[in-house]
Amino acid sequence: MDTYLPFVGFVQFPRQPNDLTDRVCPACFAERLGAICSSCGLDLASPLMAQLDAASMDATASLDRRLELIGHIRHASSAVLVAEPAAPAAVAADFVPP
Repeated sequence: MDTYLPFVGFVQFPRQPNDLTDRVCPACFAERLGAICSSCGLDLASPLMAQLDAASMDATASLDRRLELIGHIRHASSAVLVAEPAAPAAVAADFVPP
């Protein structure tokens, strides 16, 4: 089989990196309380869960890195705005003060 994507079924996408911990179901983010997710039915005791948890941790690290870069860009941009005062208003060349 080339892909298992047709079998994915119900999955929510994470809204924040904390959604990708081993304390919640990786498919629906309900708290892990047993071998089968009580919310979506995912088999949380599958031997593949270790790989899925590792993939989730990798995704969390990538999302954290992405947020760091966004923060860095925003910080650098705000520093530039503070360092560069607004240019004085241009005065028309034919303006003669009263």
